[in-house]
Amino acid sequence: MARGTRKFRFNIRAMLLALIPIAMFCVWPGQRIASYLARKHALGQIRETDGTILEAEGGYALKLDRSQMLHLSALSDVGSLDLAQASLTDKDLTRLRPLNDLVFLDLSENPISDLGLESIEHCHKLRFLALQDTSITSNGLNNVAQMRDLENLILDGTMVDDDGLNTL
Repeated sequence: MARGTRKFRFNIRAMLLALIPIAMFCVWPGQRIASYLARKHALGQIRETDGTILEAEGGYALKLDRSQMLHLSALSDVGSLDLAQASLTDKDLTRLRPLNDLVFLDLSENPISDLGLESIEHCHKLRFLALQDTSITSNGLNNVAQMRDLENLILDGTMVDDDGLNTL
């Protein structure tokens, strides 16, 4: 090979390693934009149907009814959720599974049972849980016992007995 000329080597691995950061740079903002638009749409839908939304530094505080729960999947940063008297069933509570940042949850006066509590056992940040006037029994408290940060638990009007309270 003559002096001053270089042989170009095509290295697929080096090319892929160079393209990955570029691809991430292009895809990641797109995902953030899509997430932002989904959140904005969900909040708009909740406002249009007379849901209450308070925006705070740590996320959102919402007062919703059953029909407005459809929009929760786009709002994973909800910190406070008031669903009292929303006519929720155990199946409706499955919509709460993506909400890992919940700190306050009021499910009072809903026809929910122990089965519904399985949907919220992952809410490890929960500090306040109101289950007043529901069909919760002592057996359902096994799911509540998983919530290590829970400070306030309201069980008035439930079928929880002393044995159930001892599981906590």
